[in-house]
Amino acid sequence: GRAQERYIAALSHDFGTPISALQMATQQIEEAMRAEAKPEGTSPVPARVLPLLSGMQAALEVMSALKRKAVDVGKLQHGERLTPERGPVSLREIQKRLIKYIKNC
Repeated sequence: GRAQERYIAALSHDFGTPISALQMATQQIEEAMRAEAKPEGTSPVPARVLPLLSGMQAALEVMSALKRKAVDVGKLQHGERLTPERGPVSLREIQKRLIKYIKNC
């Protein structure tokens, strides 16, 4: 009913800003790590940080997808039609993301 519609609207709106902020932060951390990497391939960042960062990025991708789905549900509830996204899909990339996500759960 109406309460569910309000919940979905709040969910999609309230999650959007923190998800975006966290995605930008993880990208900046990754860029900083690359910039500080030494020529011989070592990094001043402890090796245990890399899997944590990777796990954060995977979790944020999942949260972002859930947010998009909530927005879609809201549109459907208001009678809007959804247009499917078309484009090339890399099954190998999907497999990599799933494996990365599962390893970091």
